[in-house]
Amino acid sequence: MIIGVLSMFFCRIALAYLLSIYFGMGMFGTWVAMFIDWIVKTIIFVYRYISGKWTTFHAI
Repeated sequence: MIIGVLSMFFCRIALAYLLSIYFGMGMFGTWVAMFIDWIVKTIIFVYRYISGKWTTFHAI
């Protein structure tokens, strides 16, 4: 959940602002930022899955 929130804030919101307003890409910049956010999340989650760290988590 932490990865999801941080990724959404830093990738999706910040990049959407930069691409759409600063670089003048408009709505297309927002879509690009959304796809970059998905790619970053995928890389982080695949790395965590392959490392096997998720198997050592104990909820109870």
